[in-house]
Amino acid sequence: MPNAQPARSVAAAFQSEDTDFTSSQLCSWVLSKSENEPDTLRGADVAFYSYKRLPSGPFSRDEYLAVVPEFIVEVLSPWVRWSRVFAKVTEYLNVGVTAVCVLDPNPASAGATVYRDDRSPETFAADAELVVPDVLPGFRVRVGEFWE
Repeated sequence: MPNAQPARSVAAAFQSEDTDFTSSQLCSWVLSKSENEPDTLRGADVAFYSYKRLPSGPFSRDEYLAVVPEFIVEVLSPWVRWSRVFAKVTEYLNVGVTAVCVLDPNPASAGATVYRDDRSPETFAADAELVVPDVLPGFRVRVGEFWE
């Protein structure tokens, strides 16, 4: 799984911080429910939840969360088309995710781009610090560390 290392690095970098958030790697949540159709589920490489949205403490791994995260990290895979990535980003933002970070591990374009519903995408080069203070206060990590 090419995106497992960066996803673990993101989760580890975040867990080392003293914050009011929790993260979950490869979790799923209910995107939409319908009486006549199966539930629509989504999962992300890493999802971050504030304790306001998802109270602190254990939750069942046997059930899908009914709460969407505030911040999602998706790691690009070489075989995924950009149109599919943009569709996922749009879908996440449309259901209430505050920001989505797409990590690009390609050596020629390595970096991170943060997408939001209310502003233009923000791009961070591999040598830049990834910061999203309005969503993840206190979180900062050099983007290139995800691949080291």
